[in-house]
Amino acid sequence: QEVRVGDTFIQEIRFKTEEPVNAVDVRLLFPNDILEVVDVSLGNSLLTVIAQEPSFSVIKCGEFSDLCGLVSFAGGIPGGYSGRIPGDPGLTNILGKIIFRVVSRDIQQNFARVIFHNNSRILLNDGLGTAVDLEMQGADIKILASVSELAKNQWQEQVGKDSIMPESFY
Repeated sequence: QEVRVGDTFIQEIRFKTEEPVNAVDVRLLFPNDILEVVDVSLGNSLLTVIAQEPSFSVIKCGEFSDLCGLVSFAGGIPGGYSGRIPGDPGLTNILGKIIFRVVSRDIQQNFARVIFHNNSRILLNDGLGTAVDLEMQGADIKILASVSELAKNQWQEQVGKDSIMPESFY
C-alpha cells in the first residue's frame, strides 16, 4: 500500500498452512525511525488463547548500531488449524493486525519494510510441538514523498464501521 507521513495504516499478519498447527510465536521487525506502532488488534485473530500479549520494543538489528522496532505476540489454537476451508469468503488465516503510523520519510528510501524476525515460529498440532519449516514473506510499504494535509487513518475508519454492540456482562 501507499502511505504518507502522518498516515495510520493496518498491516494484517496472516499465514498459510497445509498441515494442522496449534501455536504461533510472531515477531515482526520494522524501521522504528519511519514507523511507530499505534496498536495491535487480535480481535479477528484465529488465535483463541493468547500466551503472550502483544508487546513493542526496540532491538539491535544490524551488525553495528542499527535499531529496529519489534512487535511480538504468541498464542494458540486448541484443536489446531488446518487452513482456510475452500469456498470460505472470510479471511480466517489472520493472526493479528498491526496498526502503524508513518512518522518520518527516510530520504534514502521510499519504502518501509516489515519483516518476520527469524525467531518467529509456528508449531504443528502433533502433540510434540514440532516446528514448521517456515517460508516467511514480509511487506514493503511505499512512503510517498508528499505530506498529506489530511492524514489518512485506516484504524479509525475500521473502528468507525464497527456497529456491533458489545455483549452484556452478568
